[in-house]
Amino acid sequence: MAPMSCTTSYTTQLAPDEVRRRTLAWFTAVSHTVVSDTGDRLEVKSGSQAKMRLIGGAFIAATSLPARTVVTMTPEGGGTAVTVTADDAVGLGLKTGMKGKYEQWLAAIVDELHAATA
Repeated sequence: MAPMSCTTSYTTQLAPDEVRRRTLAWFTAVSHTVVSDTGDRLEVKSGSQAKMRLIGGAFIAATSLPARTVVTMTPEGGGTAVTVTADDAVGLGLKTGMKGKYEQWLAAIVDELHAATA
């Protein structure tokens, strides 16, 4: 099955540092690892590949599904142009029984980060 992804782009009055801070604050509620953190790009892996494989994606909480989120921040005028992209991080394997849960979780990541940083 093809990788699943959800993206949104918007402009906020917040500075890039504040967008970064609020993004990291949002991720404190889920198991996560910061993969890359530069001035204009933040990449975060969340969830648990092991938990999904051992228990099964259909049986774990959506917050435990492995995901990769990239937030890009470009200063624009008095604010920041932001793009949030959340992708599944299953790698090899099928998403049988968890496709709908994944779609909802990726959309929730994007929507909630947008709300937290708008």
